[in-house]
Amino acid sequence: IRVQFANGAFVSPAMNITREGLKEPFDIAPGITVAADTYDHLEAAWRFNTNEGAPLSFNGGIDWGGFLSGRRQGGFGTLTYRTGAKLASSLRVTYSDVNLAEGDFEVALVALRVAYSFTPRVYLQSLIQYNEQARTWSGNVRFGWLGTAGTGLFVVYNDVQEAQSLTGPFDAVGRAVIVKFTRQFQLAR
Repeated sequence: IRVQFANGAFVSPAMNITREGLKEPFDIAPGITVAADTYDHLEAAWRFNTNEGAPLSFNGGIDWGGFLSGRRQGGFGTLTYRTGAKLASSLRVTYSDVNLAEGDFEVALVALRVAYSFTPRVYLQSLIQYNEQARTWSGNVRFGWLGTAGTGLFVVYNDVQEAQSLTGPFDAVGRAVIVKFTRQFQLAR
């Protein structure tokens, strides 16, 4: 079921039947290994948003129901601000409380995105995210100068820092600068 409003807002109180199959055990959280098996569940996945064409908008969701060998409940919310076609920023908070036969854990993520378009083909984007479970801050800055059909110049800087809390102390985990240039050409006519 999806209820759409004239201004673009919607609400969708969905129920999903899920099947998850694991061929081998895997570590889902520190000290918690989920067994290989097939897991069938019913889950609620409600979604909603305000008018995303407005300068200020909100979207979110609530999830609860079966998950792997147990249950999960949580949700997310994103507040987005746009100034015309040039600048967009958003703050997203995600939380899940997971109770499995193998153990319980919580996951909290906080992410801030900022994007600026100099022209329709030249942009700068950034993402900063804190993962409470992994205790890491990660940052990503991308510059793109687009050609045709997804070609162009792309420069990306990634930085991951381990942190004991939101405010530190910090230890570098990894850094990378990636440069990619693609060009489309015709081999034969």
